[in-house]
Amino acid sequence: MKRGILFRVLICIFAFILQLYFYIDRQNDLTELQIKLPKLAKDVKKLNEENVGLRFEVDRFENPAHLLNLAKNFEFSHLKHPVLDEVLMVPAGITLCSNDPDAPSIIPKPYSQKALVIGTK
Repeated sequence: MKRGILFRVLICIFAFILQLYFYIDRQNDLTELQIKLPKLAKDVKKLNEENVGLRFEVDRFENPAHLLNLAKNFEFSHLKHPVLDEVLMVPAGITLCSNDPDAPSIIPKPYSQKALVIGTK
């Protein structure tokens, strides 16, 4: 009888120790993640700042005034603005390369047009 009670108590103590071990292990994992979190937040902030800087550079480069200044440079002197006759207006919705004979050849109204430059001289 005493042996059965002692065996049950030992099983309970073992289960408690096992539960405590897993709890401490989980707490260690959480603490490790909390230690890494500020570094990751700092990296994300740095990347966001870099993205803002790159966005600024792209906007500055694509600025029409900057592009006109580039057009004045010797490197780009061979490039010219296309004349209105050289701009082909293609209605949106037309398939340019379709092997399907049942493809629609006309565009339902309303439609929009996109400018497509076919060449410069």
